[in-house]
Amino acid sequence: MIGRHARPANPPETRPARVQPWLEETLKRDPVDAAGVIGDALAATNRVALSESRRLELAERYYGTALTLWPNLERHFAGAQHPLAGDALAAAKAALILAAELATAYKHLLAHEAEKRLLLSGNRLLVALIHRCLQCTARILINSYQSYAPVPPRTWHDAHAIYLFAHQRNLQMTPIASDTAEATPERHYVQALLLALANPYGFMPGQLGQVVQYLQDHAHWAHITNVAPVHRLAKAVAIIPVGHDFPPFAANKGGNIDGSKLFLLTFDLAFQIQEELRGLDAGGLPPPGVANDQSGRAEYVALLRRLLRQWAIPPARQFNRLPSRARVVMCAGLAGVWQYSRGAHAGVANIPSGLPTMNACQVINHTPGGYALRQIDAIHAPLRIGDLIALRVEG
Repeated sequence: MIGRHARPANPPETRPARVQPWLEETLKRDPVDAAGVIGDALAATNRVALSESRRLELAERYYGTALTLWPNLERHFAGAQHPLAGDALAAAKAALILAAELATAYKHLLAHEAEKRLLLSGNRLLVALIHRCLQCTARILINSYQSYAPVPPRTWHDAHAIYLFAHQRNLQMTPIASDTAEATPERHYVQALLLALANPYGFMPGQLGQVVQYLQDHAHWAHITNVAPVHRLAKAVAIIPVGHDFPPFAANKGGNIDGSKLFLLTFDLAFQIQEELRGLDAGGLPPPGVANDQSGRAEYVALLRRLLRQWAIPPARQFNRLPSRARVVMCAGLAGVWQYSRGAHAGVANIPSGLPTMNACQVINHTPGGYALRQIDAIHAPLRIGDLIALRVEG
């Protein structure tokens, strides 16, 4: 493995004057291929010794290129059937690796800048690096949620640490530029926290982008404090586990964590969502970008009600999860459910051909409300969020 300041046998190009035209030329290739090549080059750059000024210049050039690539990559895997395969899987991996390597580059720069005792340029560069670190973290989360992939290790640990550092330096409310007063480190961090609290792996295809846009417009109604709520199971309060590598969780879920913690208050945000719902129920117009027909309005109202539940009144767990080693068979989709409930199991003489097969699953744990399952067949059933599922317990 190459160390951070090692001298690899084939060192990457680190001259900005050469890197920029190479990036522009690489962008002309297939997006999946281009993202893989650019991600590998950035990973190699992160592991060689460079002056901080050159590392920053290179990081900015790679970041600008990534902004062009990410939307093209999303088209390959957003909404694709799962488990991902082929180009969809390659695109998801490339998008996530590119975001992770950019985060590594900016975290390296932030750590170096934070160690300086005298900042000749004031806090301007420090604030810019904090912004970039949190922006890259947000992209890691979005790519993970869109592809239904686990969030990479240390992502949340570092995000909490970066915000805490900004707070200690009293920079959490400092905008990146005078003309973007709303773009503060705390705003970026709060958006990431709220996105994680919204159960993002449960979104229907296309809803994640809608929620990200909603957060850009409404996240300022949520606030971070270090003062514990009066009641430990208060609603509209989330616990931020500083020093731990996991996302925030609703206070009314109970549970304890070691070390310090912060609290995310969503009372005002909940009030705004309730007011918007009242307006829509009274016949008001939905926001731009939402279809003003019966179907579009119904989907948007359902999404708002779901966000209200997740951010303000999350349901407390009613049952303990019980570990299990049982086996079940599963079929997905309307045709598969018919096969299970009305086809081969109901004495139908002429069963249509081409129906999906049953897939074996291992039960991880269960409650009276449902199962946590892992597919164990060599070929997994392709699934989407919202698919109809039928289960039969074996034995």
